[in-house]
Amino acid sequence: MKKFGLCTTIVALLLVFSAVTSVLPVQAYAAVSAADRKGSVRVFVGDLENAPGSYAKQRLAYLHRLAKSDGDTPVEAIVGFDDYYALEEVSDWLEQYHVTAKCVYMWAPGDTGRLGLFIENGDIPKAVADFCAYEEGRGAEEDDAEYLDYQRFLNGEFGVFALTVIAPAGTLDEMAGDLDSISYVDVKYNEQVERYAAEKGKDVSYIELPSKPDGAL
Repeated sequence: MKKFGLCTTIVALLLVFSAVTSVLPVQAYAAVSAADRKGSVRVFVGDLENAPGSYAKQRLAYLHRLAKSDGDTPVEAIVGFDDYYALEEVSDWLEQYHVTAKCVYMWAPGDTGRLGLFIENGDIPKAVADFCAYEEGRGAEEDDAEYLDYQRFLNGEFGVFALTVIAPAGTLDEMAGDLDSISYVDVKYNEQVERYAAEKGKDVSYIELPSKPDGAL
């Protein structure tokens, strides 16, 4: 089954925030960046634009350390852009840095919602084609909300605001310094939470929730 996330993703994740059962004993922003629920710890990744500056600096400092100690090690991270970009522009950017995209996050500027296209083997055109085929095959009514969003996608109203990528830590650190187009790079690993979970004998799951450049949900 193809994986497509349209419209409702953000609502479901926001509900997770309201269901936090205990606050982790970690530093600033921990109350909303991680939630300890039953047998696992959930860590929300990519919301650095809405986080206090101290937490964002902490995440960047971790990336710097990782790049210095293990710069060639492939790492998964969310890269957030400073604006909404066309898929063609993002594809060129990926080629420039020689990185592989796992997921592309898109939506219309200023609107609530998000579309997540999961990428196989870095092939963005195929992911778009699969998404279009899925929507065309649903047989939705013209007043169906998802169908209407799909039409906006076809009309070019959507832009890319974030990516999930796999790249060497050193490359990710270089990206973080690309102030012409990138707002943040958030590695999908949190040292403090991992230590806490190990002490408690719990699993850690990382939930992607990239912030948008205009602050929309």
